[in-house]
Amino acid sequence: MAAQRLLILGAGKKDKFGTVEPSETRGRGSSNAEGEADQKSHVSSEGRERSAEWAQSIVEGMIWQILTRTSTRLTRNRGMKSSPRRSLAGKSLHVAMADRGLERGRLIGESQNFARELGNEPANLLTPRLLASRAEAMAREAGLSVDILDEKKIAELKMGALLSVAQGSVEPPRLIVVTYTPEKLKPGTPVLGLVGKAITFDTGGISIKPANDMEKMKYDMCGGAAMLGAMRAIARLKPSCKVICRRAVQREHARRPGAEARRRSDWR
Repeated sequence: MAAQRLLILGAGKKDKFGTVEPSETRGRGSSNAEGEADQKSHVSSEGRERSAEWAQSIVEGMIWQILTRTSTRLTRNRGMKSSPRRSLAGKSLHVAMADRGLERGRLIGESQNFARELGNEPANLLTPRLLASRAEAMAREAGLSVDILDEKKIAELKMGALLSVAQGSVEPPRLIVVTYTPEKLKPGTPVLGLVGKAITFDTGGISIKPANDMEKMKYDMCGGAAMLGAMRAIARLKPSCKVICRRAVQREHARRPGAEARRRSDWR
């Protein structure tokens, strides 16, 4: 064969090989083949009817690994010289079904990475207002309708719980509402609702939290990030039902004098 290097990965027992394993295997393959300009994946499939599922899973693993390598290298100030080219080949694959799976995997993988990028941002760089701005930009680009409620509108709607928690921070809260409406919405079609928690930094109960791993409290907004990623994918996959996604964005950080006392009083 023409290839100078060959990496063979075991994917476990045949009878337990599903749709998740190809993604995990391909991710490990990208990690082991780091630095190679060209990477070709070969999938031996005996079931043509699963071509779309396997192709989708493999592409998701590829895209997941690209962000992992990029993020790791950037934190070490190395940077990536270029993105390796990847191709997929398979025995007994149904070409048309595999093509559909490849496209679906690309859309989902990119949306997953969008959510992961938000989660990786440190809290001092991703404040509630900046997260709302990122969400709005994503929605506009994807063709979704979006409504950002500021602290004045939140007060008008008497959302006291959200405002009470936000009083502990100099950062004002936001409420993000993103809506997907299909072009041909049938009357009576159920509406799917998604809700995500998006506290950009959680210091609630800081007096009883250990100092170790405190920086990981930035991940308290990952629920909201996951919903934004889901809406990004929904806009491109175009399901037949309407989807409304809402997430409250705030920052728990007692920087104002008496903030904790005010929050306890308001809560009572």
